Amino acid sequence: MKKVGKIRKGSCITVIGKTWLHRSAGNTYNSFKVFVNNVFIYSEEGTYGSDYENRAVTSMCKRGLIPNECIRWSNFDERYKNLFICTEVKREKDLDKNNFEMLTKKASQKR
Repeated sequence: MKKVGKIRKGSCITVIGKTWLHRSAGNTYNSFKVFVNNVFIYSEEGTYGSDYENRAVTSMCKRGLIPNECIRWSNFDERYKNLFICTEVKREKDLDKNNFEMLTKKASQKR
């Protein structure tokens, strides 16, 4: 994890998420990586649910990277350029780190 202070207004925040279904339990799980201006900041792995976008924004608030009022999506959208990308796989063992890295490269090329 790269040590970073508050993210400046107008910065480009990219969140790349992965979701998968755990068939035997019937639950959906997700993980995500956060990039600011195409620099990797941190990631969170394997949490229950499919709402990686909300988890990412809440996590950034808790870490002090963005102001608490940004938990509301309208405030987040006004303040930052953002891009959320998600890849869905059928099973956890189908998660491919190379695929995750490919998404990261595509996201940085869109900027």
